[in-house]
Amino acid sequence: MKRWQLWQMNVGFGAVFLLLVVNAIASYRDVLGYAAAEREVTQSYQTLLTLEQTLSTLKDAETGQRGYLLTGNEDYLEPYYSAIAELNQLRQRLQQVSQVNFAAPRPLPTLTAAIAAKQAELAETIALRRTQGLAAALRVVESDRGKRLMDQIRQQIATIQAQESQQLQQTQQNTDRTFNQALLTLNLVIGASFVVISSLAALYHRNEHQRRQIETQLRESQQQYQSLVAAAPVGIFRTNVLGQCVYVSEGWSRISGLGLSQARGEGWRQALHPDDRERIATEWNAAVQENRPFQLEYRFQAVDGTIHWVYGQSVAERDEMEQLTGYVGTITDISDRKAAEFKLQERENLLDLLIQFAPVNIIMCDQAMHHLLLTQQAVQQYHLESIPAVLGRSHYEVFPTLPDDWKRVHQRCLAGAVERREEDSFINANGVEQWFCWEVRPWYTATQAIGGIIIFSEDIAIRKQAETQLRQSEERLRRVLQEMPVM
Repeated sequence: MKRWQLWQMNVGFGAVFLLLVVNAIASYRDVLGYAAAEREVTQSYQTLLTLEQTLSTLKDAETGQRGYLLTGNEDYLEPYYSAIAELNQLRQRLQQVSQVNFAAPRPLPTLTAAIAAKQAELAETIALRRTQGLAAALRVVESDRGKRLMDQIRQQIATIQAQESQQLQQTQQNTDRTFNQALLTLNLVIGASFVVISSLAALYHRNEHQRRQIETQLRESQQQYQSLVAAAPVGIFRTNVLGQCVYVSEGWSRISGLGLSQARGEGWRQALHPDDRERIATEWNAAVQENRPFQLEYRFQAVDGTIHWVYGQSVAERDEMEQLTGYVGTITDISDRKAAEFKLQERENLLDLLIQFAPVNIIMCDQAMHHLLLTQQAVQQYHLESIPAVLGRSHYEVFPTLPDDWKRVHQRCLAGAVERREEDSFINANGVEQWFCWEVRPWYTATQAIGGIIIFSEDIAIRKQAETQLRQSEERLRRVLQEMPVM
């Protein structure tokens, strides 16, 4: 073999080896990037979920505390004790998050301190109610210390959530950019490797030993590619222009339970949940017609019946002439996140039921004094038709005989005041006089703006009746004593 031919062969093989090294390094870097991005996304979701659970649990604890303060019944403390136990776990979880979450490390310790202070305030009012009575507990409540703590907690949670959401959005953008760069790098490396190997094969096709070396290197490159694809935390698939499957990775097979032979052609459709197939087809057709990426959350139903929620996305593949050659995409198992979302929704529904059927009179209005929520107890106490019949309606339309003095109280509370009366009379729609102890206070939005007012009231008719009977008895006793002939 001539020296210049040997030199060309060495240069060619050196170029192939260099491309393989570049391919391996780039692929390994991309896999690490995907794994890091997945950890960041998971951590962000865990942080957001923990914050939502913390705020919800604080509300549960506060609801139990208020029920006990108003009634003195120990049964109302059951949700309070449950919420306190859960809050201690959530505080530990937030402390752990503060050690690994770089998006907002400093606000989390302040938040856990505020939560501890709020727990202490709740415990203090319950202890005062138990040992010194309602009046002593209400003095702590009326000091607004608890409200300031809750406002501080809401503000800190909103700040951390905003930071986490921004970090999550940035992570998603980085992931998409990394994926596109990986595809580009992979195509470039494979294309360059093919050119070099083809050149070597054309020059040295008579040399069987050299041909075998090239084939061996090519197989190694393919094996490395398959290993990287198998190790990726997502499932990868490719289809032709008709949407017929031509390739699936091991990750895709693990989620779907279908191998490549089963998924080929139209076989991949059997992995889709029957209830989601029409929705997936509609979104796929729309993405194809609008020449945009396909992105959708849907369910996979594995062969063994297991349900997996996945986030699927795909983009079109085109040749150098910009002609469509097929589609390549990924699926990411998001079952844990969806389960957390469903659990959060379930907790919100349970909270709505708790508010609706709480054994106290609560009416919540917006800035325009339209009803947002009220308890069944309030409907019965005020002789209203039903909860759906008054939701969304004006408070003054539902209570047309409301005194002007009460309306002025509402306006002052909408401006930020908190007012309370130990006893007050009210003429209901049936013309019957009722006696109530009430408190009106504003509620705040996530931006700390006043969203409306909350009206708490307690029927004190029995107490008023007892007071009247007592006065009558004292009057009779006084008259008897006056008419007695002996002192």
